[in-house]
Amino acid sequence: MIGVKDGKYYIIEEHAKQHTDIDDWVLIAKDIKSRYGDIPFYCDTARPEYIYRFKKEKLYARNANKKVMLGIESVAKLMKSNSFYIVYDDCPRFRQEIYKYIWHKTKDEPKQEFDDVLDSIRYAILGDATPSRGNKASKAKALGKLGL
Repeated sequence: MIGVKDGKYYIIEEHAKQHTDIDDWVLIAKDIKSRYGDIPFYCDTARPEYIYRFKKEKLYARNANKKVMLGIESVAKLMKSNSFYIVYDDCPRFRQEIYKYIWHKTKDEPKQEFDDVLDSIRYAILGDATPSRGNKASKAKALGKLGL
């Protein structure tokens, strides 16, 4: 869960589980929606049936922009400009993943291992930076509801 205020991004809670059923993710997303409003959920396109289910449940699901290097650069830019913050007590897996994020020896990209939280952060930040088709105003309003 990422809050945005005055151009600063705050990672305020995380939800990362393996082997979790879509019914559980819907419950988690509805809880988040009840607390923060109708915010966008940037979804991994590898599971289109999950995106469909979120939309069916009236959750604002969007396909994530999965451009790895562009996403990493976007997050790095926020970090370098002191515009990226973590509530570590509510994000224990982030702390584990950030120190295990490693690069391929032969490819110019990170290995896809133990990176669920980091991928989701990249999806949300890159998704927020990418204008949505005809819905930019409602997205900005939803992000503003976080009240940080």
